[in-house]
Amino acid sequence: LPQLRRVLAKGDSSNISLYYLLFNLISATEQFSLGFFYIVSHYDDSRIFVSTPRNVGDWLNLTQLTMVWIMFLALFATCIFFSPDTRGHKACVLAIYISFLLISIVPLIIDPVNAEVPYSGWFSGIVFGAHFLWVGPIVTFLGVLALVVQWPKAAALSIAGLRAQAFIFAFVALFWIVRVEYPVMERVSLRILQNWYLSVGWVAVDNAVFAVTQFVLLCLAKHPKPKEVDSAARPDEEEPLLAS
Repeated sequence: LPQLRRVLAKGDSSNISLYYLLFNLISATEQFSLGFFYIVSHYDDSRIFVSTPRNVGDWLNLTQLTMVWIMFLALFATCIFFSPDTRGHKACVLAIYISFLLISIVPLIIDPVNAEVPYSGWFSGIVFGAHFLWVGPIVTFLGVLALVVQWPKAAALSIAGLRAQAFIFAFVALFWIVRVEYPVMERVSLRILQNWYLSVGWVAVDNAVFAVTQFVLLCLAKHPKPKEVDSAARPDEEEPLLAS
């Protein structure tokens, strides 16, 4: 919210990487999609992540995932609107996100589960099976990549927003570990941890990655290089100087 208010107040999102926003939005979208898949779409099939029958905690989990997704989407749309980047660059970023929606949100819409129709959830089951095995780890990596693309322009971000996000999402990541249903581990091994991550642990890991990313950006934003400060403070003055 502090970052969104800052962009709206300035009417400018210069130096905020659209790919930084895109990668974080994709992560939030993936978490919402998988949460919706477990809690709503495959109500009768889910034996992990959720309680059977669903309880208040499950619906609160879905509410949280939904709100985080909406907030990231609002920031993404606002920054694209105010971004000085070329139309081609904006179109490319939008095309990537729309493509991701086709394999995440759209399957939840076109293949709703109806308990009275046998095998009604086969399509979304196949799609999200691929998410758990392959797409999820890629999305986690994109969370790390978000740090890389925003690193040079960390000073453009709201320090208050970074501080709040680093603290809140670190707490949320730890809390997710005990919030999701998963068989008790009698022993711990790399294989068991891998299965835990692929099935339910992705939500805790992705939130932890985001918290660490925001903390690193916070440190960079609080101690920026002189050139970075000048660039973030006066983005509209760079082009004439370079042109001359």
